[in-house]
Amino acid sequence: MYRNEKITIIVVAYNRIKPLKRLLTSLNEANYFDDKVTLYISIDNGDNEPVLELANNFDWLHGKKIINYNKSNLGLKKHIIKCGDLSNEFDNIIILEDDTFVSNDFYNYAKSTLEFYKEDKSIAGISLYSQRINEISNLPFLPIHDSNDVFFFKLPASSGQLWTKNQWNNFKSWYNNYNEDISCSNKLPNNIKKWPESSWKKYFALYMQEEDKYFVYPQHSLSTNFGEEGTHALQNSNRHQTPLLFSFDYTNFNLAFLEESKAVYDIYYENEALYDYLHKKFDICPEEITIDLYGQKSNDLFKRYVLTSRKCNYLSLASFANRLYPHELNILKNIKGKAFHLYDTQNSIDHKNRSFNLINFNDRYNRLKYFYSKLSFKDIVVMLLGKIKGKL
Repeated sequence: MYRNEKITIIVVAYNRIKPLKRLLTSLNEANYFDDKVTLYISIDNGDNEPVLELANNFDWLHGKKIINYNKSNLGLKKHIIKCGDLSNEFDNIIILEDDTFVSNDFYNYAKSTLEFYKEDKSIAGISLYSQRINEISNLPFLPIHDSNDVFFFKLPASSGQLWTKNQWNNFKSWYNNYNEDISCSNKLPNNIKKWPESSWKKYFALYMQEEDKYFVYPQHSLSTNFGEEGTHALQNSNRHQTPLLFSFDYTNFNLAFLEESKAVYDIYYENEALYDYLHKKFDICPEEITIDLYGQKSNDLFKRYVLTSRKCNYLSLASFANRLYPHELNILKNIKGKAFHLYDTQNSIDHKNRSFNLINFNDRYNRLKYFYSKLSFKDIVVMLLGKIKGKL
């Protein structure tokens, strides 16, 4: 365990009293190994006197408590950015929105990863949260598990994240100089570009693409998200709940640097280890390959060779099944099938039709069977009817 660096916990609150109380309770119950830890509660201005009263009355057992009540209503993006700027005062900060919840071991994970990655220029931040939903395809996401307790992802975390002063200021410098229309960027998936203007995360995501940086994520989540009704949610949801590490003394996190890991993902949730595998197996230069297992990348991102779940009339050099979990293992273990094809776009079977087709009904059905194979047909119908009913 590492004790050299201090970390300040910053709780971001607005008008949700029950979620805030739940988060503060989980923070009090966590293990801090006798460290004195500052808790900073930042409350956005609004009709929220009960929230301010709760913060004032909360008995923080592990160190100093600071409460800041903003004089004007900032909105979520400005509030997060203002809290990020507190890294200039406290050096290392953990930011937790009020609908998050932490594991008893979140602090030890934060201390361990901070010490390990604090000088790594490829790292833009450290997540406490382990992503389990692909926000591009709206399908489950399961990172490959190598021998390490972390994976790397070209998307920032928003359900519990740690920033050093340098990490935050590098982003802030980029942000202050960014004057373009983010909706015109070709470096972000379309759905991320459409996130509301109140989203700080889409700007941080673009920063990571332009600066070629990654977030460190845990294989076993140290925080989770209750998805309470609020700025970015119309109703409560379990969509972002993720399995939480339940322990009181998990002290030996196995960490690795980016270049040592096989669990490295781009912003489309595609495993970048596949580039090296295809290079070795087919002698294809990684710069000539596009990985598109989820079938979400636009055609303008495709290079000469494309490994995808979409069908087209180009020559297929190899094809793979979709049986192992996570799905990239089917390629890495060379499981033969017809779910994924490696196409050479300079060799066409049908010269009149060279485009990549959207995933058809049959392929979509097979993909849903793969991701939701443990659900019965009846359960899937009930889920679909419930979703339709919710839109009426």
